Amino acid sequence: MLDFLNTRLVRWDDGERGATAIEYVLIGALMAGIVIAGVGILSGGLNTTFTAIADLVTGATAPAP
Repeated sequence: MLDFLNTRLVRWDDGERGATAIEYVLIGALMAGIVIAGVGILSGGLNTTFTAIADLVTGATAPAP
């Protein structure tokens, strides 16, 4: 019985394990790139927003352009 299961499992594992791992790495790299790009895009707007809030809280005025 165990020999039967062993041969079935060996046939089922047809060597795609490496390809699947590479696919997961590529998906992870794509997601990391999207997160880094999103943080880069949002960081300027967030800095402006927090500076405006800090100026309101402290009563400071920005120099005129």
